Amino acid sequence: MSNPTEWILDTGATRHFCSNKDLIHDFKDAPDGEHVFMGNAATTGVIGKGKILLKFTSRKSLCLNNILYVPSLRRNLVSSSLLDVTGFEVNQKAEKIVILHNWIFVGKGYCSGGLFVLNVTADAANGNASTSIYIAKSVDLWHGRLGHVNYASINKLRNM
Repeated sequence: MSNPTEWILDTGATRHFCSNKDLIHDFKDAPDGEHVFMGNAATTGVIGKGKILLKFTSRKSLCLNNILYVPSLRRNLVSSSLLDVTGFEVNQKAEKIVILHNWIFVGKGYCSGGLFVLNVTADAANGNASTSIYIAKSVDLWHGRLGHVNYASINKLRNM
């Protein structure tokens, strides 16, 4: 079974993958013949690339760039190694994972059926992913600059 909006943290994936085109922003078609190698030694075609904004239940967001659209996949995958390269830390303990950036909590996940499922909201990719930065960083920066005002107030300011 698969869930087109569920996101799995994958320690073996070298790229971020999405099987649901509706979740991808700034979509661009991939060159003909581009493919990826799967864990079972099979290959599958890449249809396009884009960005996805994951909204964690912690109210923090994470923009994933250069995500590959591969409709034949049964799961959406977030590459743990790519998070590491971009300065994120993933801690695993007692069937839970915690994602940090500069020692600041970003989001979490839980083990389900041997897979780590990220705790993202149902509208995980319906936000604006037009920026290429990791949004979690800027929200915490303004949270501190404004005297640790609550996140709802920061969102009101942003929407003004």
